[in-house]
Amino acid sequence: MNIHNITPEVFQVKTELEILHTGHIKHEILPPVTRQLSIKSSKEGIRTVVLEGTRLLLGRSESAFFSYPDDTLLSRSHLAFEPGEEEWSVTDLGSTNGSMLNGQKITGKRNLKPGDRVTAGNLTILYLTTTPTGLQSSGLEFTSDPISSTGTVAMTLERVLAMAKESSSSNRELHTQHAMRALMDAGRELAAHRPLEDLFQVIIQLATSAVLAKRGVLMTFDGPELVVSAAIGEGFRISRAVRTRVVEERNSILIADTSLDTEFREARTIVEQRVRSLIAVPLQTESKVIGLIYVDSPDVIRRFSADDLSLLTVMGNIAAVRIEHSRLLIVERAEQLMAKELSQAAEIQNGLFPQTAPVMPQLQLAGKSVPCRSVGGDYFDYLPLPDGKLVILVGDVAGKGMPASLLMTSLQARVHSLVEHYGDMAQLTTVLNKGVTAKCPPGKFITFFIALLDPTAGTISYSNAGHNPPMLIKSNGELTTLCVGGPVLGVLKSFTYEGETVPWEVGDTLLLYSDGVSEAMNPKEDEYGEDTLAEFLSKNRNQSASQLLDSIYESVTAFMDGALAADDITVVVAKRTA
Repeated sequence: MNIHNITPEVFQVKTELEILHTGHIKHEILPPVTRQLSIKSSKEGIRTVVLEGTRLLLGRSESAFFSYPDDTLLSRSHLAFEPGEEEWSVTDLGSTNGSMLNGQKITGKRNLKPGDRVTAGNLTILYLTTTPTGLQSSGLEFTSDPISSTGTVAMTLERVLAMAKESSSSNRELHTQHAMRALMDAGRELAAHRPLEDLFQVIIQLATSAVLAKRGVLMTFDGPELVVSAAIGEGFRISRAVRTRVVEERNSILIADTSLDTEFREARTIVEQRVRSLIAVPLQTESKVIGLIYVDSPDVIRRFSADDLSLLTVMGNIAAVRIEHSRLLIVERAEQLMAKELSQAAEIQNGLFPQTAPVMPQLQLAGKSVPCRSVGGDYFDYLPLPDGKLVILVGDVAGKGMPASLLMTSLQARVHSLVEHYGDMAQLTTVLNKGVTAKCPPGKFITFFIALLDPTAGTISYSNAGHNPPMLIKSNGELTTLCVGGPVLGVLKSFTYEGETVPWEVGDTLLLYSDGVSEAMNPKEDEYGEDTLAEFLSKNRNQSASQLLDSIYESVTAFMDGALAADDITVVVAKRTA
């Protein structure tokens, strides 16, 4: 479709945008700007630092001004930032993995412009300028300049595609040969696999080239905020009304000639930037707007046309789909890496549990722990002693997944070191609690039970730190719970735990379990409960330790009736046979 063959009524679409009356704005001297770096790290989040003084180093070295010792992709002295007459510069210091500036490898000293993006290691660094009022950021400011209701062309993507269909049906092309070539270039360039930062730069280059714009900026959402992802040129100042119309209403906006509109002739942004023609289009997928592309041409004879608006609208849609696809690939790769790491962690954790129960005279032992995720926070263990006694224990770290798993591993190491030095279970638990409390993160704690089994003397000596009370079922069906001890580990550092010794006769069975058993739920959200477990134990007390272990798991699984486990499930059985 050629613009010269279309009547003004076709493209002078009446908008319903409310005009923001700002009146005449006098020219004023802008306050001095502050240069700063916004450094985004995957581990430490975003760190914003005002640039002052002289040469500033970035790298793994602890002596660097910007020190990131955990980023293995950085060299010890990776980058240097230095002040110039107006702006700062960046120099790669011969780093092993190199650095990029706006997608191009940094060689030698490179001067920075507001909105420039530097990537080094796992860091993304934005060079920003801000005024004391905070209006200018990343070389871009949203202003209160209005949009004229008479000189603005606004159309949605749906309208653009409908016009293309209408034009095809009447054997007229939507785009000129230049526009078709631009779309072919876009399709070819955007099909290539690139890092997301490079993709942003390619898109803005394609957009400005397609409509012969002098400069342009691509913005995407970072949470609720629009941030500059790539730019050609600097000092962008865009009307908030344009942003609202493009992002919230999904309209593409064309101002063909600002000098022909009274409101735009008087707008400070237009006067200072000498903008004659501008286009803003949404980056929209089928379900949402993920950003916008803005291009303009200061002091240029050629005005953007409705064909340019149509072309850039379609390109914006193509680019948005490609950006979302790239983001999904990043998420997918991260999930694959996480799944691989979790699988390895699960394999390592499984190796920390007893693979088989020790064979001991007068005892039958069986135990199993099933995490509700790949890794869990439950822990059980058997620790045979040289004198024929056995330490048996179970713990449950608050929470699930990797953090709980790491705490569980730490707990296991502490217990193993203490068992060799403390024969009294209450004293051992007291010392263990001091160490756990010193290292336990806020909001975390551990329930813990430990017992010393002496089949020769026929006793169980134990201490319970806030764990589900283990059940001791006598051969005659009498049930006792082991509750003596104190609170959970990791809360009260100076607490002195108590202990108790109870008789353990032939035929008696000791059952240790985590709350994943008692709090297991079915689809109706009924709990399995300790009463059900006690009743089941009483009915099946004559089974061997391994049979009872399997029976309990079968009972809990049947009760859950297909519902997913909300917590790790751990069961340990110790039965005195002689």
